Amino acid sequence: MSLLDAYRQKLEAQIQEHKAQLDLLKARARRVAAQSRIVGYEELAEADKHLEHLKAKFDELKGAGGGALGEIKTGVKKALADLKISTKKAAQHFNTQAPPAQPAPAKPRTRTKPAKPAKTKGH
Repeated sequence: MSLLDAYRQKLEAQIQEHKAQLDLLKARARRVAAQSRIVGYEELAEADKHLEHLKAKFDELKGAGGGALGEIKTGVKKALADLKISTKKAAQHFNTQAPPAQPAPAKPRTRTKPAKPAKTKGH
């Protein structure tokens, strides 16, 4: 075996090692994506519960008399807030859009006038 053959074998082994590392990373990425989908579906189920709760509160509101209106109205507001939160959580797991745009660049600095030299006595 020549020195050139040894270098070729070394390079081939390094390529195989990197391929194995990339395969492992891809498998981990698939696992993480699947776990995210699982959590997303759990969040969707929670959002469905909040939706049903809100519908029930809305039905109470429709049939409420004037005296109970304030109490039921508060319950409806809370149920709606819970629904918004759970919907937002679920949406995070299924967002397939491109990531948000980069923030706008900072405004350029404005030039300030140089400080005047301090006056010294005797000049």
